[in-house]
Amino acid sequence: MKVDVRTLTGSKIRTRDATLPIGTGLRIVPTFRATATEQPDVPFDTNIEVHYSPTDGRYVIAEATFRARPGEEVNAVRLRLARTADVLKASAPECITFDALDDGHWVKASEFALSADRILPPFIVAQLRQRKNTEARMDAVEIVYGVAALSGLPPTQAVQNEMGIPHRTAADWISKARDAGRLEGMAYVAGRRVDG
Repeated sequence: MKVDVRTLTGSKIRTRDATLPIGTGLRIVPTFRATATEQPDVPFDTNIEVHYSPTDGRYVIAEATFRARPGEEVNAVRLRLARTADVLKASAPECITFDALDDGHWVKASEFALSADRILPPFIVAQLRQRKNTEARMDAVEIVYGVAALSGLPPTQAVQNEMGIPHRTAADWISKARDAGRLEGMAYVAGRRVDG
C-alpha cells in the first residue's frame, strides 16, 4: 500500500507541522489527511481525515471517502474491504515526531524506523535491553507506546515486539513510564475480543 500524508491545506507533512506536545517527548500533527492507493485486494483508493482526540488519547478517523479505480465501483459489498484502520496505522508515524538525540532536531517516527514493522533500530533496542531502568529506556517506551497508541494499535504488544521482551516485562516498563508522566495524552482501550 502507498500512503500519501498531508496537512488539511494539502501540504506534505513536515516536522514543524507537529505542534501538539504529547507525553514528555513527543509532538504530533493534530490533524491530517491520508490517501492510500495500491492496497492489496481493495478495488478503490481510501482517503481519511484524522484528528487527535484528547479524550480518547489517540488519533481518530473523522471522515473516510473512497474512490473506485477504473473499471471498479464502490458499493456495499466492496466497502466491506475498506481498511481505514490500516491506513491510519500506516500514516500516523508520519505525523508523530520526537527529538531522537535531545539536540533540538526533531524527526518523524517514519524517518527513524528502518522498516514498516520496526520503530527503533535494532542496535538501540539491544542497548536498551542491557541497561537498568534508564531515561533512554523510558524514552524508547514512550516512543513505541506513543506510535502504537496514537495509531489505535495495542501498545503493550508493540513494546513487547519492538523490544523482544516478555509481555509482563513490557507491561512493567509501560507502568514505570506512565508513573513517570511519560504517557500523558496517550491511551489505548482494548476492545472486546471477537470470540467473546
